Amino acid sequence: MFRPAVLITLFSLAVCQFHHHHPGGFISGGNHEHPEQGSVNFVYDPDSHYLISSTHSTCYFMPLTTDQQTSVHNHGLENLELQMMAMMSGGEEQLTSDQVAKHTHIISSMCNSHKLYMVGAPVAKPSVSSPEH
Repeated sequence: MFRPAVLITLFSLAVCQFHHHHPGGFISGGNHEHPEQGSVNFVYDPDSHYLISSTHSTCYFMPLTTDQQTSVHNHGLENLELQMMAMMSGGEEQLTSDQVAKHTHIISSMCNSHKLYMVGAPVAKPSVSSPEH
């Protein structure tokens, strides 16, 4: 008698596991597919003045102009995030070894084992030239 009760209990547990309740009250249609989700995180690095975006497998780096660096602190972060997402087209250049070295602190904390790409043109430093005689 004990053996059939154990088998019925195990069968019931297996059925419950197969027909588990979807988190958040999501009830799928007849296809039993689970919803997929991902996320994109943005961080402004005040040391390098770059906006960094990360997904579960990729990090994007966007250099900011002086005006953009100011707007980050004045409610402009969301506009910069949207601008950065619009630039992510799949044709970005991978970070060079010099760029990786420059951003080691960010890479180790939020981009470890990620693909690393540059978005947007690097901000040119003003050149100082001497007048010719």
